[in-house]
Amino acid sequence: MSEPIRDPEGREARYLEEVGQLGGKRVLEIGCGDGRMTWLYGYDAEIVAGIDVDHYELRAANYDRPKDLPAPTMFALAEAERMPFSSANFDAVVFAWSY
Repeated sequence: MSEPIRDPEGREARYLEEVGQLGGKRVLEIGCGDGRMTWLYGYDAEIVAGIDVDHYELRAANYDRPKDLPAPTMFALAEAERMPFSSANFDAVVFAWSY
């Protein structure tokens, strides 16, 4: 059975644009999951780092990374309370659809 289509109206991308431009910025995504949201802004960002607590989702994100994504993108198995890098390294943080 295939996974249901999430956000068919494209609201997520519009909300990200309203909140702030991420182009040219170093972006941290907390709760990146399978990278579905990551790819929405990964084409414009300078660098993208995503963290999640689910290693299966991170495997999917690494596997599904678009080949033409220009921004260096890395994923780490981590909790927001114990990130493997300093938050001072990022210009913007995205936290959406996480719990």
